[in-house]
Amino acid sequence: MKHSTAQISTAGMTLREAAQDAEFVLNYQAMVKAMPEHHRRWHAAMMIRQNGGKGVAFVAKITGLSRPTVYKGIHELRQGKVDFESTRQRTSLQPLGRPTVEQVDPTLETDLMEIIQFHTGGDPMKVGDRCVRLSSRNIRDRLRKKGHKIGHSTVIRLLKKTKFSS
Repeated sequence: MKHSTAQISTAGMTLREAAQDAEFVLNYQAMVKAMPEHHRRWHAAMMIRQNGGKGVAFVAKITGLSRPTVYKGIHELRQGKVDFESTRQRTSLQPLGRPTVEQVDPTLETDLMEIIQFHTGGDPMKVGDRCVRLSSRNIRDRLRKKGHKIGHSTVIRLLKKTKFSS
């Protein structure tokens, strides 16, 4: 028997109606967060399956998951990679994503400050008014000559982090 997401009843109201209730959404997202990471994806994928393969954006919103995560759950469900017996779970100590360039290369920020120290302007007393007279690409090229693997957008991010503007 197929049920659409709109037909799943939640204390006398449909899931779509319940999604309008902020308290319900917060409680539902807290429940989903209590699940292991892979169970969250599969739960969302099952909701999509029940709705005939539609409503990814809605399910992502109600579960608090990103749309790519929901799509990954759908893919895993279709491929038969669902194993509810699995106990794997990312620990809170494991960082999400790739480490930043400055974490991998500890001398980067020191070399950046060395490069820009004679090319800054603005009021030194006002943190937001300090600027660098070199372009981000020029700074990137100088850092690359010192052996750093870096792009100009990372230079911009590091300058903002150190309260400089380029």
